[in-house]
Amino acid sequence: MVRLFDYLKLENVIVVEGFNNKSEIFTFIAEKFSKITGFDKEFLYEEFIKREESLSTGIGHSIAIPHIFIEGLDDIYVLIIKSNRLLNYGSVDKQPVFLIISFVGGLKTSNKYLTLLSQIITNIQNRGLLEKLLEIKDP
Repeated sequence: MVRLFDYLKLENVIVVEGFNNKSEIFTFIAEKFSKITGFDKEFLYEEFIKREESLSTGIGHSIAIPHIFIEGLDDIYVLIIKSNRLLNYGSVDKQPVFLIISFVGGLKTSNKYLTLLSQIITNIQNRGLLEKLLEIKDP
């Protein structure tokens, strides 16, 4: 069984002051995932840019979920980033983003991704996770 908390490590829950644009977000995320996966940060950055160009990952309610699937990974990795400053992200509801939940997974991990994403959304809706994340100053 896929459980969110098996994939969510404390060091991958990050509070930042803010970002000026999506490029800064993707640079930050690519650097973090590069350390976790061993993949080149420039490669990861370009993959995030390509994914975002196809359709915004700003899902609304001040949340963005940038995600990519790449060859050479067998598992999926998660980062949760809370920004203390809102960013105009181009979300579907036109609202700025403060919560970024990012995934990097292997090509065969899309089912795990959907399960983890579902668990995150359920926690946000049913357990007040969003309100708790708003209160975080530093993990």
